[in-house]
Amino acid sequence: MSDGQNPLPPATPELTLEGELHRVCALLEHLAEQRERLDGIDDETRFRLMRAAGALTRPDRQVLKVAARARKRRRLEQQRKHDDAIVGATGMRASVRARSTSHPRPKRLPTEGPRLLEPRNCYVCKSDFDQVHAF
Repeated sequence: MSDGQNPLPPATPELTLEGELHRVCALLEHLAEQRERLDGIDDETRFRLMRAAGALTRPDRQVLKVAARARKRRRLEQQRKHDDAIVGATGMRASVRARSTSHPRPKRLPTEGPRLLEPRNCYVCKSDFDQVHAF
């Protein structure tokens, strides 16, 4: 690229995170190709740029641990919500919510029920299961 060309795509009023990332990547790639352009900016801005790039590419151990825990927590929460929705749709859970003493009697039991993401332990036979029955 020549010095007169703008390395960034044009800005839009409603720029999404993905659009912003594309713009930042384009700018960083341009600066990597023409590193001498960094000489033209003030020391404080250059220091902020280098510090932010370093923090992004080489985060410290504590930041990595916090991010890993957050990702695991989100994944487990999604699995729990999925499995709770499947178990909550069964007839026995519906009857407990309705506080009814009668047991629901499905007309026809499906041969294949929904499957849980995380297998659970049967309280009667102690074996793991992942398929939920209609009752």
